[in-house]
Amino acid sequence: MLQPKTVLFLTAWYPTNEQPSHGIFVKNHAIALSNYCNVVVIYAHSSIHSNNKLIKNQVSESFTEYILAYPKSKYNIPLFSSIIKLYRYKKAYKTLYTQICHHKFDSIQANIAFPTALVTNYFQKKLKLQVVLLEHWTGYLKEDGRYKGFINKFFTKKIVSQSKQILCVSEALVSAMKAHKLNGNYKLVYNVVDTAVFNLEGKHQANIFRLIHVSSLDPLQKNLGSILHVIKTIQMYMPVTLTVIGGTNQLIDQYKNLCIQNNISEVLFLGNLSPVRLAEELKKSSALILFSRFENLPVVVLEAMACGLPIISSKVGMLEKLIVPETGILIPINDNAELEKVLSSFLKGNITFNATRAFNIINESASITVVGKALYETHF
Repeated sequence: MLQPKTVLFLTAWYPTNEQPSHGIFVKNHAIALSNYCNVVVIYAHSSIHSNNKLIKNQVSESFTEYILAYPKSKYNIPLFSSIIKLYRYKKAYKTLYTQICHHKFDSIQANIAFPTALVTNYFQKKLKLQVVLLEHWTGYLKEDGRYKGFINKFFTKKIVSQSKQILCVSEALVSAMKAHKLNGNYKLVYNVVDTAVFNLEGKHQANIFRLIHVSSLDPLQKNLGSILHVIKTIQMYMPVTLTVIGGTNQLIDQYKNLCIQNNISEVLFLGNLSPVRLAEELKKSSALILFSRFENLPVVVLEAMACGLPIISSKVGMLEKLIVPETGILIPINDNAELEKVLSSFLKGNITFNATRAFNIINESASITVVGKALYETHF
């Protein structure tokens, strides 16, 4: 009897106890792929709270995590600090290799090129396997502009050139990477939605219009400040509430203060929630509102659509390909007046959407089964 294939996941971002939502989409891809083969994830991250603490999680029979927290550098001398960080990062992954070397691997998936590329070559040489790169980072986009620096560019070009396939979550990301002369064999892949959690079951409409925003709250990218000011304007002539999910405590406090200073009421900040709790909040909301300046393929849009929510968002990333008139409306980036116009029309009942159509789109393109199969076929 043939043994199932095994894929090693290397990743720059991954959920930890300290940051439970950081890189959750990478874990979701691992879960999806583990339905078709064995997946072993290794992830090393610096921490001020842990000293070389290794955690092994047997997520399922076919999915294992090894997460190592190593000491965060306390030095502030630029060059010396960078050397220490690099040394500890590489040492951590060599330690992780000793934990997983008993596995027989058949392929490697590197998630987010940098800094994963700093250690990918080490595992390639040890395991003598090809690499599939799956990229999520918005840094390549001109609106973001963080793809810079000699080391970043050198190692990113190296891993792209050595990958048998580069998977991206948006066409804009493919175009941006090619514009940086990162040439390779590109293919699109969706982020994953667990439709056993995010679905139409239990969906209900509150008496008052309840908008919801879910993001990291990053001011440059997510543009929550503009959403809040538009909400304030709309509240002058009709009742509406906004629930905000996600963000660090620091950012939440920043936006709470913005609401207080500008007399913006009926805004509830819930912080980071588990997938089950997030689904509950989505299902009792009227619409998901995003106003990002740039994106690739926001997972929350997929999750909200699976819960039957209409999407009111700026025209960014893959959303132009995903959102159809039955499932949402896209507006120009930074156009506050158009955002108010669309929201007002929706809240007055002048625009209707099809919840079942939204769920079906996600179920047919971004479910665990569909994405897992696509990943497996890319590797094997």
